[in-house]
Amino acid sequence: PGTSLGKSYCLGPVTGLSCYMSAAYWIVDFIMLAKGYGLALSLVWSFTFWFYCAQLIALLALSFQWLTKRNAAHDVIIFPLLVVTLFSAFPMLFPVQLAEGQSRFLIALQAIEFFGAYGLDAMIALSNILILRVFMAARQRNFEQAGVTLWACGPIVVWFAFGVYSHHDWQTRLPDWPTFTIGLIQPNEKPTLEKTEIYPGFSLAYPPEMAMSERLADAGARLILWPEAKYKGYFDDPIVRRGYGNAIAKLGSSLLLQDIKTVRNSSSHQQKDQYNSLAMINEDGQLVGQYQKMKRIAFGEYVPLVNDFPLLKQGLEGFLGKFLNEMSPGSAHQVFNSGGLQIIPLICYETLFPSFVAMAVPENPAAGLLVGLSS
Repeated sequence: PGTSLGKSYCLGPVTGLSCYMSAAYWIVDFIMLAKGYGLALSLVWSFTFWFYCAQLIALLALSFQWLTKRNAAHDVIIFPLLVVTLFSAFPMLFPVQLAEGQSRFLIALQAIEFFGAYGLDAMIALSNILILRVFMAARQRNFEQAGVTLWACGPIVVWFAFGVYSHHDWQTRLPDWPTFTIGLIQPNEKPTLEKTEIYPGFSLAYPPEMAMSERLADAGARLILWPEAKYKGYFDDPIVRRGYGNAIAKLGSSLLLQDIKTVRNSSSHQQKDQYNSLAMINEDGQLVGQYQKMKRIAFGEYVPLVNDFPLLKQGLEGFLGKFLNEMSPGSAHQVFNSGGLQIIPLICYETLFPSFVAMAVPENPAAGLLVGLSS
């Protein structure tokens, strides 16, 4: 109370920078790997990204102070509503929500079945404003104000009471469920658009990931997942495709992998479209399904509006270089079937959008498995 609007706004970026610099520290490495920049230039671009993200917190502080000065409503109503509104509406390259920080707090997650991640965002905001108000009331010895504020604890108590009940119910039922063994591959290769490196003893048709898959199949994996990684040539090279099929047929396991697919543009014999794609190979070594990534990373897999302005595209290509490597978007979600599972595939960036993920899931999925392949 009493803080000016200007000071409220200035405090916002300070808090926001501390938040996003610690949560998105990986942006520095991301830029260095993607563009080959040195540490100093990568830090400059990273700080630009962090400062932009910090404006979300600045706007939150400014709008909250503006509304409270006008007595628009009680703080415990204003603050959660502002948090949900701004976190859902503020445009960000990599959208985040407060709820994502609670992924290990299982009893806090249960009620998102009904209210989504935004419901948990609201509970986090409500908890914080309550702690602040109780602390201020105790400091000012205004216990009447503290009592008025504490009534808002009801939604939090109900939220966590349901969480305790629901989590216990899950733990009680889990031991009776059938199991399905899945193998995960992580080759620990740096992402790059350069020519695929061939390691001694391996080939394009038999990469190190295939040798790892053999060990996983021997350990009982019925489905094996490769990460989003270097170009493999599966879609473009029939020799690679045949080699993968023969190797997988010997394993008796299914394989889901990511690769780049090149398709000649139907409107131009000269132009080719590229898709960030997934391939589902069954235990017989046959390709049974494909999925093309629908949500692309702006300035990584495409540049917004650039195709409408050729001169702008030429300039950006000169700056972004091979990192631009524009990808075409897929047009539809897919569902693969394997061993009684309905596999719902997603690629990396797509998993950041809760509504998009929810739309990928078919109605009443029988043993549905969400799979997000990422680098």
